[in-house]
Amino acid sequence: MIFHRLEGIRILKVWILAGVAFCGFWIWYGVYMSLAGSDFPALGRYFIYSLLVSLAIVFERVIRDRSQALAPAYRSAAESVWITLRQVAFAFIAVALYTFLMKDGMPSRAFFLTYFAGLPFLMLGINHLLFPWLTRQVFSRGRRLRTVLIGNSASVRSKLGWFQMQQGLGLELIGYVENGDRGEDIDGLPHLGSSSRLSELLAELRPASAVFVDPPERYGDLIQQKILGDKLGIRIVHIWDVQSAYGLTPSIHLESGMQFLGFRAEPLESPVNRTTKRIFDICVSLPICLFVLPLLCAVVWLAHRLQSPGPLFYVQERQGAEGSRFEMLKFRSMHVDNPNVSKQATRDDARVFSFGRFIRRFSIDEFPQFINVLQGEMSIVGPRPHLPEHDLEFATVFQGYAVRQFAKPGITGLAQVRGYRGLIESDEDVRMRAESDIHYLEHWSIVLDASIVLRTGLGMVFPNRKAF
Repeated sequence: MIFHRLEGIRILKVWILAGVAFCGFWIWYGVYMSLAGSDFPALGRYFIYSLLVSLAIVFERVIRDRSQALAPAYRSAAESVWITLRQVAFAFIAVALYTFLMKDGMPSRAFFLTYFAGLPFLMLGINHLLFPWLTRQVFSRGRRLRTVLIGNSASVRSKLGWFQMQQGLGLELIGYVENGDRGEDIDGLPHLGSSSRLSELLAELRPASAVFVDPPERYGDLIQQKILGDKLGIRIVHIWDVQSAYGLTPSIHLESGMQFLGFRAEPLESPVNRTTKRIFDICVSLPICLFVLPLLCAVVWLAHRLQSPGPLFYVQERQGAEGSRFEMLKFRSMHVDNPNVSKQATRDDARVFSFGRFIRRFSIDEFPQFINVLQGEMSIVGPRPHLPEHDLEFATVFQGYAVRQFAKPGITGLAQVRGYRGLIESDEDVRMRAESDIHYLEHWSIVLDASIVLRTGLGMVFPNRKAF
């Protein structure tokens, strides 16, 4: 129903955007070269660039979240501006990369600068003005879906806003049927009667669709409802809101004719995503291990000799992906005679010598973990690894804590850049960190990894107050 309409509009939109960018490229090419008095040079090279621009816009749409919150019929101005900037940025990066890799002396920098200066306005006009209008035209008149909502007034009220936003896609609400015997209009939506008279009401109204907004188990036999809809020529749809009913977010997949219901999305189970993440890890960690880590080792070794003689590295067993154990490396920041290695460090901890306090504050002590990354035991970004005994303790505080082990542990993570780092002092600290880590593994993307790395770099320069 609405899903298929959304999908069709999205596919139509991305090809129109790509086509307009392509045509706009050549229109501006003609105008610019005419004004410049040129004889339209390097047509083949310009053609390659025009294709790159169009393909980059298609690629941006492919990797973007397919959330219905981005449906073109009701996107806000701010969302339209943000998506337009993304599309133009992807196109610009594609052109710049091609120029760099092919060592092409770009036919005319002035042409491309003026083209990319005007492209955002063209794309924004399509994103925010043309497509809402076009969507309304496509689904006007004979393509409208007269729809009845069925459920108690509280459920109808909570979901009414979503249905009202779909009006641009041809959804027309004509009223709702209350589960109980009495009801009242809700924000202008008429109350049509009680669900005890559902068959009679649907036969009388003959809507295009009837949507049950409460959990399916409240309505009895689903097969009988389907038969009723088939008999009357009405689409019968249930909102299966597992999140509201059970506090769970399902993940539903269809594979080779089998339907699977899970409760976590795991992008990193894709071999392509795992390989992409591994390449990213190596590209970041290898230069650091070759050029940065040796210098840091020399500086830290000298500080150790002056303040706290002993081993350069501190090696400690930590828990990794799927409960595996590994030896995590850090620059030693505590004195060697440390009787309680499992105790968390605190502010002004007597076990930490003065230079150790400095490298801990600026996270320099974590740099040897890039060796763990190269060995494949850790990732640049992921849930921070803890001592096995701490993991057991924290798992009693937050029920979903062990889900963190679905991903490789990281040198930094979403929890850390959100400010949840340092000493864990309360159950709330455990919960907030675990929820951030779970959000990361369910929403992973290489863009998210890159943004976390950049934010971590800023955090090293301007440390969080909890860093010590």
